Amino acid sequence: SKWVFALGLAVAFPLPALAQVPAIPQISSTATPGTQALSLASLYLQEDRAVEMAMANFDKSFLSGFNSNQQSLDLEAHFPGVRDAALTAGRDVFRTHYVGAIPAWKNNLAQFIEANFAASEIADMIRFYTSPAGSKSVSAITDGADTSALAKKFAADPHGAKIDATDVNK
Repeated sequence: SKWVFALGLAVAFPLPALAQVPAIPQISSTATPGTQALSLASLYLQEDRAVEMAMANFDKSFLSGFNSNQQSLDLEAHFPGVRDAALTAGRDVFRTHYVGAIPAWKNNLAQFIEANFAASEIADMIRFYTSPAGSKSVSAITDGADTSALAKKFAADPHGAKIDATDVNK
């Protein structure tokens, strides 16, 4: 059903920022599906949460790569502090490009939502995801999901990948 798909979308989207839900948006009877779709996309992709998660993944990946490379370790031994300087510089560049891409990602997600859901379904999902139960369910999933692994899984097989319990239990 579309509801199962919608929950799957919340889990599978590489930037699952649903753990912090903003105030309940007012859904006007005159709102166009595009406006509603963009509101729903903003619930899925909340900038602060997305950036926080992306930066944590960047740090983890950078440090793992640096610490597993003997040449990098030798460089750090010869020039103490180079690792931290490279991490700081890399974080600044990554953050700038990542934050700059978020509006386009929201628009792409809104277009997907608009193409796959009726306006009434979008309004229902907005009401659900902004309710305490919706917020709690999404937080439980996103807080337990390994979003990097999910993104790789769906990138490798966008049409055949399935979400299972191991994907949401870090």
